[in-house]
Amino acid sequence: MTHTRTATLMAVTLVTVSACSSASGGDSTPSTADAQAVTTSTAEPSEPAVSLPVAEVFAEPAWGITLGLQEAPWTPVVTAERVVVLDGTQVRALDAEGQEAWSRGWEAFTGDERNPGSPYPLLRQVAPEVIAVVDGGRSDGEGLDADTQEVRVTLLDIASGTVIEEVTVPGDESSLPQIGGMGLGFVVRSDPGEREAVAVTASGEVEALPATDDLVGVVTVGDHAFTLSGGTEEAPERYAGESYDSEDLAPGPEFEIGAIEASNAEDLLLVRFAAPYGEGMLQVLDVETGEVLSNAECDPPTPTQFVTSPGREWGVLDSMRIDANGDVECVGGGEGERRVILHAITDSGRAFGVAHQGANETRFVDLPPSGEPVVSDLAEGARLPIGVMDGDIAIHWDPEDAIVTANQIKE
Repeated sequence: MTHTRTATLMAVTLVTVSACSSASGGDSTPSTADAQAVTTSTAEPSEPAVSLPVAEVFAEPAWGITLGLQEAPWTPVVTAERVVVLDGTQVRALDAEGQEAWSRGWEAFTGDERNPGSPYPLLRQVAPEVIAVVDGGRSDGEGLDADTQEVRVTLLDIASGTVIEEVTVPGDESSLPQIGGMGLGFVVRSDPGEREAVAVTASGEVEALPATDDLVGVVTVGDHAFTLSGGTEEAPERYAGESYDSEDLAPGPEFEIGAIEASNAEDLLLVRFAAPYGEGMLQVLDVETGEVLSNAECDPPTPTQFVTSPGREWGVLDSMRIDANGDVECVGGGEGERRVILHAITDSGRAFGVAHQGANETRFVDLPPSGEPVVSDLAEGARLPIGVMDGDIAIHWDPEDAIVTANQIKE
């Protein structure tokens, strides 16, 4: 995804069904993370409520937002009390009523300073109450100093928007630090042919990690960091943390491949072990100790982070429903069954997703806390929830038009 455009943004339109109102205050928002977070509560009349097509188990939207973005390749972060969106050079947090709770800028790179094809800026939840804005680009050198590439990380408290820490991870003159697929880990190229492993924890600590000659990545889960190495026939894929590594935890000597697949950004880690050219197995670990909590007989997931319930007692990840103890239920995908992808889950363990068969046939799945899933038709163009807030409010997202809606879940 490319972010080389200038931030030509329209105002955010925020409307509620009951009040038909829009939150104000965006024009006065500071442009850097040094400024105080802005809280707004005033509202003005607006157009009728923004709506999206959704499954029948969701009510009409309680509120909706249209963000006037040229493109929206990112997905909002949904927690129990906040929906956090990246809006140009601002991070905006909305409460369960759709009112803006806070708005915050950061020291953003311009489009000209970002590299072609840059993934930045991006938003990542790195702990239950911590979100990170990550931006990368060219930093101008002073005097005769050469320009360098660097990544800027701003850690924010999700509830208040308070800055926890601002961190810079420097690269060299030609290459940015390479961010990992999970958390805030970076591979930094130093001398030609050499790479360093750097991790930024959720509390803002910067750690240099031992790096192997075949280092390929770094990931973090809260304040825990892991290096990723190998990936070739000569050097199989493996991971290493401070307290344990994939060799320590391998179920047997034949399981030479050990990979980190996903986490809940807190205390659970999903890993995969496999023998070369053989079948693999998935395990859920306690991220601190490496204790195996369960074996998951599901297909390996594509996402790298669980979508959690408001109270974080449940999570979903592709076809998996995961409880607080790390026990996994695999939904669908067996012999003669459709492939199921779960998208959101409530505090009771009720999950929502889709069942696929072939390229064009998709059906909606309403998975109760216990018992068989309820499968129904899904209207063409219907959006699926991306998370659930307190009060069983399902958040829906349309990336094409940058629309967010909040829909009450029906009994």
